[in-house]
Amino acid sequence: MATPTLDEKLTQLQLMGAPAFLAAWGAQHPAERAPVQAVLEALVDHELARRRERLVAARILAAKFVEVQTVDTFNSVQRRVMCSEAQRLAVHGLVLSPHST
Repeated sequence: MATPTLDEKLTQLQLMGAPAFLAAWGAQHPAERAPVQAVLEALVDHELARRRERLVAARILAAKFVEVQTVDTFNSVQRRVMCSEAQRLAVHGLVLSPHST
């Protein structure tokens, strides 16, 4: 997937007039174009990342998870659950197969 251009990112942020303004300003100030574009690029990347993080946080809240875990902690919790389940079944003389959940 190609990296989006600054113009595409500005449009994604719904700053529809910004690409045209930036092009016109760059034509009038060619010496300052590169540093200004670099600062704008960093600012836009930061804002897009912030919006993605807020969207993920909102989705996690909306999902009403009992416990939010990373993959690593999820796996360790699952292993503990599987071990305790295997122990419970072993008391009754049963064996937990690797394919059961």
